[in-house]
Amino acid sequence: MKKCDKKVRTIEIEFRARFDERKYKELEQFLKAHAEDCGEDDRDAYFFLLPDKMLKVAHDVMRREARIVVKLNKLGRGSDFEEIELPIAEEHFERAAELLRALGFNAMRSYQRRHNYRHKGVELALKYSDNWGYHLELEIVITNPKQKIAAERKIRGVAAELEVRLMTEKELKEFTKTAENRHQKGYQKKIGEDELTQKKLLVYKRLDSIFENNIHTGGRHAILFFSPRGLRGTLWKNPRSCNGTKESGQGDGRKHAPRSGNVP
Repeated sequence: MKKCDKKVRTIEIEFRARFDERKYKELEQFLKAHAEDCGEDDRDAYFFLLPDKMLKVAHDVMRREARIVVKLNKLGRGSDFEEIELPIAEEHFERAAELLRALGFNAMRSYQRRHNYRHKGVELALKYSDNWGYHLELEIVITNPKQKIAAERKIRGVAAELEVRLMTEKELKEFTKTAENRHQKGYQKKIGEDELTQKKLLVYKRLDSIFENNIHTGGRHAILFFSPRGLRGTLWKNPRSCNGTKESGQGDGRKHAPRSGNVP
């Protein structure tokens, strides 16, 4: 009987370093001179916020490829990220992100300008994005957890040579938490604005209905407005009058409060 092929685990040992533009240009010059140039690798990606994993839909712009990726860990919880990857057609990139959003996942979108290098057995991605600014990702892919310590040692050696300080677990956790909170506030604000837009559309529809019915209801006219208690309304007669004669107190010369209440 033919044996089934054993599944090979893919585990990324990954560290990051952040710095300013000056250091970015210095690293760019050094890596072009001393490292293997693996080319530009710009990426457009949707990152979906999960409590203990990383889920993303990525579009590798230069290679014209796309994929859905799950990393079974999250930044700030160790350097090892076991990865499950599902390649998809490039034209399905937006559709895949739309599918995950429809399932209730909240997404952050990020475009990374990046250039890949290989130096002394370490994969390097020199990157810039709006969320992270200028930064470097240092990575070694292993297939056995027992290789983790050696991989970490090699990455730290290259980081020392490049004179970059690797972010600590605490720094990574705080940085990603701040970025996610900032996104959540913007996301909730957008949801609130969308809900307000829907309420306004509902008001307009009700106004259209009232004005249409006005033709058949003896000239009664309604004015709607917002109040802290919700949508309110005032019933008027004779909308063509400049004085806007109210239904209550008509013709007695006294000022009366308009009759108001929740509009059905």
